[in-house]
Amino acid sequence: MMEQRPAREQAGLPYPFRASPSYTAGMLTRVYLAALVALLSLPALVRAAPPAGPYIYEIGGNGEIWYPDGEATFCDPESGGSICVNTSAATDGTGAVTGTGTVTVHISDSDGQIDGDLPMTITGNLGGTTKAPHPKLVAAISGSLTFQNGGSELVVPFSGVSKYTCKDPLPHGALFECPGHLKLCGLFAGHKSCFNGKFGMNVGAAGGPWTLSTNLSTDAGNLVTGTGSAKLANDAAQDYVASGKYNAASGLSKLTLKAADPASKNKVAFAVTFGMYSPTSTTTIKFKVAGVSGSYVLSLAPP
Repeated sequence: MMEQRPAREQAGLPYPFRASPSYTAGMLTRVYLAALVALLSLPALVRAAPPAGPYIYEIGGNGEIWYPDGEATFCDPESGGSICVNTSAATDGTGAVTGTGTVTVHISDSDGQIDGDLPMTITGNLGGTTKAPHPKLVAAISGSLTFQNGGSELVVPFSGVSKYTCKDPLPHGALFECPGHLKLCGLFAGHKSCFNGKFGMNVGAAGGPWTLSTNLSTDAGNLVTGTGSAKLANDAAQDYVASGKYNAASGLSKLTLKAADPASKNKVAFAVTFGMYSPTSTTTIKFKVAGVSGSYVLSLAPP
């Protein structure tokens, strides 16, 4: 009686229970050789090199920084006249805001007329986030107003301080709108009289992408040191000091940039690890630059 062969053997495939040891060993050898060839043909794994040399990155998109810059006018119409505030402001790389302005008063009614220009100086600092920057400003006002009634005229010295928190949320425009509060006092024949109330102004706005630059080196102990700079779109910049650690096993690094001025709280912190030279790597940086906080997904391809 003919022995019934398994379907596997009938199909011409080796029957494992009847295969010879030499056949099994040869098959395994071919499998291992094929696997080895495939492994050797894979691209070599390349770790990121230690940070060394200059790096320049442009931070744009949701990482843009906007700040007071340029001239602006704000007028508050009054019965029979107006009060207008003209300003000119600028911002440096630390986020400090300076400027000048004039409060122009022209009011006329049945009781008489008030005219004059009150010069003011503006100081303050940027704050808030890239989406909603909030400069906080102080305007010191000092000058004289002329009061006319009938045939008489009286020149009265005035001085005061006004505080503002300005806003220019997304999408950013050409102006920061600055509602505020003013206390303005004048001396009338030796007697002090004060105005105390809401008082607004505008300041010009500008901004856009900013540039992060570093010059780094890694020592034998894999410590990363160096210098850096954050430059705004108006070319105002602040210097930074870099420090971090390179992991030779993974080719990844940690890096933080702090403002060189110890009184400044501005800094840039990279995510926990990043491949400094990896052409396909990205990382998130969190920053406070020029007083404005934000984050940005940064490509780490060498510039």
